[in-house]
Amino acid sequence: ITLLSDKSYKVVEATFDNLANSGVTFDANIVKGIDGINNAIATKYAAYQYNKLGSEEFAKQLGEMAGPAYEFRTRINAFNALKSINYMTEDVAKNLMQATTALNGRLARPAKSTISYFKTQAAFRKYFK
Repeated sequence: ITLLSDKSYKVVEATFDNLANSGVTFDANIVKGIDGINNAIATKYAAYQYNKLGSEEFAKQLGEMAGPAYEFRTRINAFNALKSINYMTEDVAKNLMQATTALNGRLARPAKSTISYFKTQAAFRKYFK
């Protein structure tokens, strides 16, 4: 757990992943406010807290990070986190649709893939008509 306070974002991110996936109880707030490279830690923290607490606040943060106000790598991290928590709203769908029109294929392809993931679920198809 002391590795969550390491100076290296990569170490913190890897440690957070390992702890989150291990089922060990730990205080995730140690990384609160740490963005990490391309907001990788912030997106993992929000997804973890959403799963743990069920608070819409964390899912909404991820939805915002999937939007055009963020650079493409952060957006991709947010897409992956949204899939991991299986969260979709109309606003998130708009952000994904906007990303599919990006000239940057490294953003457009993951956005299309994320849309395909959500379209396989009947509850979310309505957002992509």
